[in-house]
Amino acid sequence: MKRVIKTTWMFVMIGSLVASAAAAPSHKSHSKRKKASHSANSQPSSGSGPMVGTWTLRDGDKPRTDIKMVLRGNGTFNFIGPNWKSAGNYSVGEDKLKLQWTSVDGSAVKPGQMHKDFPIGEGSATFQIDKYTYYKLGN
Repeated sequence: MKRVIKTTWMFVMIGSLVASAAAAPSHKSHSKRKKASHSANSQPSSGSGPMVGTWTLRDGDKPRTDIKMVLRGNGTFNFIGPNWKSAGNYSVGEDKLKLQWTSVDGSAVKPGQMHKDFPIGEGSATFQIDKYTYYKLGN
């Protein structure tokens, strides 16, 4: 049953990413874009400094601890929720946090299969994933 839930969640997540990418007004064909290659030791772009750290949602002024996005200085991330987790590589550019997943719930994701850009708020104080705003812990 757990495998069915994981597989269903993966299809829902990929479908959501595809739908939102297709609906984005500035969407360009991925085949024309040069693909970035990241390894576990890759370096994020120079603008990622303020983004390194642990990010959470907030319940009023209090940070929620059940959902976290951890961005590391080596360009990798972990996204952790109550019953799920994912990991991958990130970069920062053009006021966007660019995520490329390498695994979801412990299952590998093929390179280039699952990726999305998310807007960064003014001064790198927040970033937005769908309708949720993430804030850096300690800010």
